[in-house]
Amino acid sequence: MSLPKHLMEDWSGLNLVAPHKWPVPADAIVPKFYRYYVPVKSRQTSSQRSLSPILLVEECGVPIDPRKLSIDERSQCYTHTLRLHYADQ
Repeated sequence: MSLPKHLMEDWSGLNLVAPHKWPVPADAIVPKFYRYYVPVKSRQTSSQRSLSPILLVEECGVPIDPRKLSIDERSQCYTHTLRLHYADQ
């Protein structure tokens, strides 16, 4: 799975993401090191444990309490969801 590069880049300025009506800061919405790794299959005996896929993400700091977000912060979160949705089209 590959996401568009613009979702990982920080820019100075604002984005206007339709149908949202107000501009929001142009920031990254996925980590730069976002990857899904699947191990290469090799010969294994039944006694060996199988390898499993991993999802590599960045440590993002303190968990967010949505109840404490301002209207501007909620608005920005909403546009992140919109940008992810539009990236798949």
